[in-house]
Amino acid sequence: IIEVGNHCNLNCTTCMNDKLTRSKGFMNVFLYKKIIDEAASANPYTRIWLDFYGEPLLVRWKLYYMIDYAKKKGMQNICINTNGTLITHEMAEMLLDSEIDFISIDCDGWSKEVYESIRIGADRDKYYANIEFLLERKKERGMKKPIIELKAMEMEENRQEIPLILKYGREHGAWVTTRRLISWGG
Repeated sequence: IIEVGNHCNLNCTTCMNDKLTRSKGFMNVFLYKKIIDEAASANPYTRIWLDFYGEPLLVRWKLYYMIDYAKKKGMQNICINTNGTLITHEMAEMLLDSEIDFISIDCDGWSKEVYESIRIGADRDKYYANIEFLLERKKERGMKKPIIELKAMEMEENRQEIPLILKYGREHGAWVTTRRLISWGG
């Protein structure tokens, strides 16, 4: 896990990002290159996740450079986990051009009311439009990769909507995953 930045554009009910006491920032590119160089020489099949507590798409075009650098060093398994709200048309094209291997997108609600009550600061309709655009562009371009996963975390607030999320993901060509609510910070 390489945390490219610990800023986030949302304040989700399931996340402790807003309670972190460490300073906020973005990873220095020289540190990133050092980590990738070491990982590539040790094992180019190491799975690299370019996120942790932050939203990786906040580094914008720097993310393309980071993925490209890792790919040029021979890394074979580059992944991100994103809340999906920043996948604009330009960002979708950048992600597809980057040759990233796996994109996991959090999807915790189907209805506007449930989705926006969990993903504080997000717009449900824009979110789903972003996902559809990314999946459609991948299909139009005839790409096998990246694998795009919609991941729903089952909780009391959205339990009844999980089947709708899974159906939506399958119909649009995404992998779908559910997991039980876990606590990162109590």
